Amino acid sequence: MKDSKYLINVENLHRRFERNGLAVHLFNGLNFNLNEKDFMVIIGEGGTGKTTLVNIITGLEKPSEGIISIIGQDLTKIGDRKITRLRLEKMGLVLQTSTLISDLTVYENIQLPMLLKKIPFSEQKSRVKELLEFFGISKKSKFLPNEISAGERKKTEIARALILDPPILILDEPVSNLDSPTINTFIPFLKGLKHLRDRTVLLTTNNLKIAKMANKEIFLETPKIK
Repeated sequence: MKDSKYLINVENLHRRFERNGLAVHLFNGLNFNLNEKDFMVIIGEGGTGKTTLVNIITGLEKPSEGIISIIGQDLTKIGDRKITRLRLEKMGLVLQTSTLISDLTVYENIQLPMLLKKIPFSEQKSRVKELLEFFGISKKSKFLPNEISAGERKKTEIARALILDPPILILDEPVSNLDSPTINTFIPFLKGLKHLRDRTVLLTTNNLKIAKMANKEIFLETPKIK
């Protein structure tokens, strides 16, 4: 299949929509690709389409034009069921808005995908413990999301995204709601993600400290408005 050597391949991407009677045109024929073990940062100010781009890459939103291939499968040519399976099995996704379940503990939130996949309990326990320790939140494992800090909640979400060991981790503005001291303590964990089983990471941000971690960068242009 075309470009199967890339984990992510984007060609001639366009996204057009109307807002307040005006035509908005994002991406303007954007092209990029990620190989195994790449760490790519997509940089752009608010309104440049970072979240829209994440949604398109993960199959949550359709492009107006272009090719989006994930591990050799063109999302524009396969059905929603296959896209959902590809997203669940091959991508760990962390959105800007928290998706933690409020009445589950930190441990249970991280464990949940393994429960849904009916993975043996012994494997669940060891994998959750590994990630709790990596992110330094073992002491908070029995706490509910509203009982921990914003930084700890974000670490919990990333740990949950990693629990099934997907080859691709996608983070949309992971520090957008964190204060400066928390961001400074959070950055080492983001650096470590690349080395956690040599994972491929795609991250959106407008934080230049985080951008310096990448081996690839994409700068999103201001959208065209007519």
